[in-house]
Amino acid sequence: MARDVLAFGPFRLDLRAHRLLRQSEPVPLSAHLVDLLALFAVRAGELLTKDALFEAIWPGVFVTDNTLARAVADLRRALGDDPADPRYIQTVARRGYRFVAEVGPAAPEAFPAGSGGGEETYEELRQFVASVTALERLRVDGLEEVRARLERAAAVLPDYAPVHVALASALTLASEAMRSGGVPDREPAERVTWRVADGTTIEGWLVKPVGYRPGTKYPLVLKIHGGPHGAYGNTYFRTFHVLSNAGFFVLYPNPRGSSGYGHAFMYATRGQWGEMDQEDFLTGVDTVLQRHPDIDPQRIGVSGGSYGGFMANWLTARTTRFAAAVTSRSITNWESWYGTSDAQGLTEYEFFGPPWEQRERYRRLSPITYVEQVTAPTLIIHSDNDYRTPIGDGEQWFMALKKRGVPVEMVRYPRSSHGLSRTGEPWLLVDRLERIRSWFVRYLIDRPATPTSAAAASRP
Repeated sequence: MARDVLAFGPFRLDLRAHRLLRQSEPVPLSAHLVDLLALFAVRAGELLTKDALFEAIWPGVFVTDNTLARAVADLRRALGDDPADPRYIQTVARRGYRFVAEVGPAAPEAFPAGSGGGEETYEELRQFVASVTALERLRVDGLEEVRARLERAAAVLPDYAPVHVALASALTLASEAMRSGGVPDREPAERVTWRVADGTTIEGWLVKPVGYRPGTKYPLVLKIHGGPHGAYGNTYFRTFHVLSNAGFFVLYPNPRGSSGYGHAFMYATRGQWGEMDQEDFLTGVDTVLQRHPDIDPQRIGVSGGSYGGFMANWLTARTTRFAAAVTSRSITNWESWYGTSDAQGLTEYEFFGPPWEQRERYRRLSPITYVEQVTAPTLIIHSDNDYRTPIGDGEQWFMALKKRGVPVEMVRYPRSSHGLSRTGEPWLLVDRLERIRSWFVRYLIDRPATPTSAAAASRP
């Protein structure tokens, strides 16, 4: 079955708008739940195996049976479905699921185009969202015009993730424009490479501060991606340019463990997270300090999310190079993480087994083991509904730093998942970016401290 709008029971599923309605009222669903429901509805009556669902909804992403079971349970709650007497999603024991409701085509709804009158189609609005490339489009059409149309799109397409990402960019730029008096500029990224002790070449990029003046000392922020099997590239990334506009150099490398450089590179850190890849980051910092003497070595910050948050914790606990840190959706204690995450298979492979078989390794690679050495003022960002790296890890880091007198704040984002920084609600995305910017401005520009003295100065 292939239709733009499908109907079943009191529901209408608009495949183009990527939203579900119950008697014309939107049903709040995350993007991947809409995708899951669409697959069920389009293939109503068919048995969909777990493998088929994994491949269709999470292609190339590590997920577990628990992830799928939780997604189906969330979808059933949204539909008001009883698993014991299903009207929509039937469980086929040990095999998969079947959508048992009768599904048929429905006429798509129209919606107002806005102040100009008339109507705007979903496709027109989606094409506009796709055409928004942050700064370029804003300079052509004007900040307020693009922002107003994106806000209308967000109201019409509440569960279409790209519109919220585009709106977050516009809102971020609006916030920055109000602060600085105009739409901010961007600095191009400079490709940088360096070699580590075993001869491996590491690639990264460096963004200069907007308005850079040779001879002026600037702080640096090291940004670390997630995974660790993710990868950065020479592409637009909001966080980097928010920091660049605030007066920072920004270094973002692809350490060993990153994808895109071959199998051996990608799995080089297996069993050695933090211990091996620490060198990649510190050598990269040394490289850009040598190339750019205008970077102040006493004003270096570190920030990252997921694996990047783990490494931010690790680097501030195992070195004295960093004067401030922002750690997002991070891991601090691998043993407790294993008992609460939906991705135990990750460390079962990466750490050669579960914690009861690799107890020494799990503890040795946990930043919490070395927390007494942390001195960097730290902002902890975590989402209430993060099942990949549950919020307990952030709470452990917060409590340990607070008890020790290290300057620390923790921000919990409601209604948000592990994907907050990519697909979170627009104003939450803007709030997150502003908190990152203001934290580093506070501790690296307004009242900078040397890395080793940051905590000592705050203790009674």
